[in-house]
Amino acid sequence: MREIRTYKNVLLLILKKSLYRFFYKPQKISFLHKNIPYFSQWESPTLVDTIVRKKISAKDDPRWKNSGAKTKAEYELWSHNTCGMACLKMILAKELGKEI
Repeated sequence: MREIRTYKNVLLLILKKSLYRFFYKPQKISFLHKNIPYFSQWESPTLVDTIVRKKISAKDDPRWKNSGAKTKAEYELWSHNTCGMACLKMILAKELGKEI
């Protein structure tokens, strides 16, 4: 049982270091495609960084009503689960050459 805890601790340490490097150390990123339009899953693109870093809640987005959600709670739930839709929207806008 002690060995399992030790392996678990080692794996957690490796995971924490990897996540730290990924999120906090700048990396050079090259993209295959250029000029891809940006669409956020949140209604206020300027607040994305603040929401992702949990400095404010998605409920505090002043443009939440533009999403079509009925309540702030509904907006918060769905805004955190629609990143795939935002990515699809970016791809379609790039490929079709128009804003969707």
